[in-house]
Amino acid sequence: MAEEEYEEPFGVTVDEKGPVDFVRVNVAILGLKPKSGLFSKSNAVADVDFKQRSLTVKATVCTKGKSKKDASTTKKYMYCVKKLPDIIKPEESYYKFDKDRIILFLRKEKSRSWERELSSGDLDQYVEGEDENAS
Repeated sequence: MAEEEYEEPFGVTVDEKGPVDFVRVNVAILGLKPKSGLFSKSNAVADVDFKQRSLTVKATVCTKGKSKKDASTTKKYMYCVKKLPDIIKPEESYYKFDKDRIILFLRKEKSRSWERELSSGDLDQYVEGEDENAS
């Protein structure tokens, strides 16, 4: 069976400007449209897997052609973090759709800033060759 092909998101930004004790992760996926009213629906489906020290986001976005002659397109995106800076509470973490992005809210287990780790510019703290079971 062939492995599914995923594109990387357009970009990812991380900050602690959301709710207290949460880290906000903006995963930019151009063309994503959120549900805009009671009877409308999003053009995307997401599968977000939160673990204590990692996360995976898989999103499928369907865009319609500009006219009836144009075919619709489906693109698949994936974003993975192998090792977060600290432990999160998966059951209290959540996500929502916004225009051109999926916003993840990671509930930190400890009430401490991740600013030092995030200053490296990357949420993923995994180092190749590091023992994943050490932490």
